[in-house]
Amino acid sequence: MFQRLVLLRRFLSKKPPKPGKPKKSFQETAYDLAGFNKYGLMRDDLLDETDHDVQEALTRLDPDEYDCRVFRILRATQLSLRHEYLPKSEWTKFEDDYFYLTSIIKELHQEQSERKAWESKF
Repeated sequence: MFQRLVLLRRFLSKKPPKPGKPKKSFQETAYDLAGFNKYGLMRDDLLDETDHDVQEALTRLDPDEYDCRVFRILRATQLSLRHEYLPKSEWTKFEDDYFYLTSIIKELHQEQSERKAWESKF
């Protein structure tokens, strides 16, 4: 009971955040806690390459984007084996991360649903 009161007192005595400093959103906090950005990876780099849709999306991916993906994965593997992270200045930022593969996978799913609808008519 006493410990809870001490913790409550500490919590209440903390200064409120400065008005000029914006708070991180829940998504940004979760992104930072996931840890893959410390290796320079993006969210779509973590997709399972054994999945048929991901394999098809990789064949449709721009060659330069594919080379960047391979580089990021190899660098992350090497860093992981050495038990190291990239310098903080090179971490992937939430704002810089984008879904380069997920958009292609969504197109694939749309094509598959259109194909099924077309085949069901005949």
